[in-house]
Amino acid sequence: MKPYEQILHLVAGAIKAKALYPKEHPAFKKAVANLLLALKPFHDRRQEITVAVAEDTLTCEDFALYHLPAALQELLEQLLKIEVNVIRFKPGLTAEEIIDWVDILDDAETNNQKGDWVSGELVMRGISHITVELVSPDSTKVYNDAISYVGSMFHELRMGEIPRPDRAKGIVSAMTRCLDDNPSALLGLSMIKSYDNYLFNHSVNVAILSLALANALDLKDPILSAVGLGGLLHDLGKIKVPKEILQKPGRLSPAEWEKMKEHSVHSFEIIQKMNSLQETTARCALEHHVQYDLKGYPDLGSGNKPSPFSHIVAIADCYDAITTLRVYQNQSGPREALVLMDKLAGTKLDPHYFERFVTMLGMYPVGSLIRLETNELAVVTGTNEAPDAPPKVKIIIDEFGNRLPQPIDLNLAGPLPASAPSRRIIGTVDPLLKNIDVTVYLK
Repeated sequence: MKPYEQILHLVAGAIKAKALYPKEHPAFKKAVANLLLALKPFHDRRQEITVAVAEDTLTCEDFALYHLPAALQELLEQLLKIEVNVIRFKPGLTAEEIIDWVDILDDAETNNQKGDWVSGELVMRGISHITVELVSPDSTKVYNDAISYVGSMFHELRMGEIPRPDRAKGIVSAMTRCLDDNPSALLGLSMIKSYDNYLFNHSVNVAILSLALANALDLKDPILSAVGLGGLLHDLGKIKVPKEILQKPGRLSPAEWEKMKEHSVHSFEIIQKMNSLQETTARCALEHHVQYDLKGYPDLGSGNKPSPFSHIVAIADCYDAITTLRVYQNQSGPREALVLMDKLAGTKLDPHYFERFVTMLGMYPVGSLIRLETNELAVVTGTNEAPDAPPKVKIIIDEFGNRLPQPIDLNLAGPLPASAPSRRIIGTVDPLLKNIDVTVYLK
């Protein structure tokens, strides 16, 4: 049997042994040892080994098996089910990492988890010499799954149960991959606002914006994921705030405001009861209203400062709140929100992080309605790599004020034909005044 073919069989054998025996059983330990021994000659040469799914078959490096025996067919079906495309075994791999990795795959199949969860668990358990690559996620599906999950968490809390964090980890991992593949798509979806399900949408939007800012600040896992989870879970404590306070259209009374302020402490307490979440995640929830000048809430005590990562969630929370129509406030457009937030930088918001947030979103963030020099109206749908470059847009209203039956996709930073009119941006427009729902053009 060729070495690469042998590795495929040994990978399948280790996974199968875990399904049949407990981790302490000699048969399972032998299967792990055999796999590690087969990988050793390659790892001694500093060569990583890649097992992949390609065109409904299995490959190991450049070796492909087109007629799979039963054991390898079972491995193929398992990888397809959990949506894992590639597994990489890197030099420095240990038997303990293989054992934990097989354990994660077994849990994924048992609990119907997907590759995002597997990837997140590898990070959380500190397994650095085995990595997986996943099927490219669909941004809309990831967004909708996240909304559904947040709804299920609040339902569990109402029933007096503490939610399990497994699915949250998978969702944050999927969001991270979406932002890596096409940041504009997920940032565009974060502009979706639901008046009826504000708390659910807000939680998901804050997670997306927190991850995007953390990524722009070059944070890496496990901190990156911990910040994203902090954004997703930061408002769980509002489950303990009376609905009449959450939905009150006018100013809260002093007593009501004190009750509202308790939500961040409640969020912290809930997250601490959820197994295997980092302290960073809990602190992001506790401290997202503390403010940069420490004049917010809760009071952390003399000499105590919030985690710097909590300031990331605070900026994301502020931006999404300002751009959302609420019972007690009108919404602002994305660009107007940044102008408002600029006045808070240095007092309520971390000025360095806010500066990076503005650079990340661009001068005209995704979701802005803009007027062009031609008098056309367009929705900003994406940004370009250069910070000062004009954005990508969909032109939705022509120069005469007529709504186009089919929007025109245009990259304002791209080359234009010699005969094309100048389409310089001359300002922003309030979509409410034009009766335009920009999210229709972002989905």
